[in-house]
Amino acid sequence: MPPVQFKLLGTLRMMVDGQEEAALKLGKDAVLLARVLEWCEAKDHAGVKGEASRLLAALIRHSRSPCR
Repeated sequence: MPPVQFKLLGTLRMMVDGQEEAALKLGKDAVLLARVLEWCEAKDHAGVKGEASRLLAALIRHSRSPCR
């Protein structure tokens, strides 16, 4: 697996940090989510696996709207 996935995942995670609108938009992209889920199962690159999990957590954390 090329190291570009590792860098891409980290960049996306930093992009959604504190940005609810970006997190919502990326979190609704079915193709992106399917690919990130694939990378969560990566066996040949532990960094990609970990970064994919962190991206999913960031998408969930930053896309939440406060309950009113």
